[in-house]
Amino acid sequence: MITQEIARAMERVQLVPENREYQHNLEHKVEERTQQLSYANEQLHAQIQEIEQRDEEIRKLDRAIEQSPISVVITDPQGTIEYVNPKFCQLTGYSKEDVIGQNPRVLKSGNQSDELYADMWRTISAGDPWHGEFSNKKKDGTFYWEIVAISPLRDAEGTVTHFVSVKEDITARKQAEEDLSKANAQLQRQLREMEGRERLVQIQMSLPENERTAYEEMLHIVADVMSSKQAGIYLPTGKNGSLRRYATLGVTAPAQIEIADEFADKDANEVFTSGKPQAGENKLLAPILYRSEALAVISVSDYAG
Repeated sequence: MITQEIARAMERVQLVPENREYQHNLEHKVEERTQQLSYANEQLHAQIQEIEQRDEEIRKLDRAIEQSPISVVITDPQGTIEYVNPKFCQLTGYSKEDVIGQNPRVLKSGNQSDELYADMWRTISAGDPWHGEFSNKKKDGTFYWEIVAISPLRDAEGTVTHFVSVKEDITARKQAEEDLSKANAQLQRQLREMEGRERLVQIQMSLPENERTAYEEMLHIVADVMSSKQAGIYLPTGKNGSLRRYATLGVTAPAQIEIADEFADKDANEVFTSGKPQAGENKLLAPILYRSEALAVISVSDYAG
C-alpha cells in the first residue's frame, strides 16, 4: 500500500517538468494568438475606417450632385435614363418618375438638325467625350438652351457602362447674344442711314448745278439705305404744280431716266405741297427739301421696314 503511494508520488514528480513545459508552450501559443488577433483587429479597424472614408466620399459626391447648380443625367449604354438630379427636374419641369427609363430625346425641340445628334451619338459610342449646345424643350413646351458635356464611364475592364451628361442652362446668355446681334444690326443700319443723309445733303447742295446726276445718285442712296427693290423720283412739271415721274431704279437695272406720261398720284402731290412724308403699306413718299423748299418727291416701295 505504502509502496503504491510512493510510486504514484514519484510519477507525479516526474510529470511536473512536463507540465511546466506544456504550460510554457501553452502560454507562448496564447501570446502568439493574442498578437495575431490584435494585428487582425488593427487591420479590420483600418479597413472599417477606409470603408467609412469611402462611404463619406460617396455621400459627399452624392450631395454635390444632388445640390449641384447644373443638371446631371446618367444613362446606360443604350441611352436609357437611370438618374437625374434635382436641378434637372427644376429646369425641365419633369420629375424623376417622368424620365427614369426614358431616352433624353424627350427633351428634343426639333430646332436642330438630326446630324448634330448623330455626331454626338457616334462620338460617345466610340468612348470619347462630346461637347456641344442643345436647344431643348421643357415639359410645358418652353424652349431653352444648354451647353452639354457627355462623358463615358468605364468599369475595371475598360467597358463603357454608363454615360454621364453635365448640362448648364445658357438661355439667358443666348438671349443676350441675340439682343446684342439685333442691336448691332440696328446700329449698322443707323450708321448707313446717317451716311446716306450726309450724302443726300451734299447732293442737295449741288442740285442747282447738276440736277440729273444728283437725282440719279439719290435713287441709289435711298435704295441702298432702305434695302428697297424699287425707288423713283417725281419732279414738278411747271404746270399747276403737278408732278411727273422723272426716274426709276429697278432691282436689276441701273438708274434709268424716263419721263412718264402720267402725272403722279394725289399722295405724291400732297407730300410735295406739304413738305411732309407719308408712309403707306410697304410704300414711302418723302419730299426732297432744299433750303426748306420741296424740290421733288422720292417714292420707295418693297423696302425693309
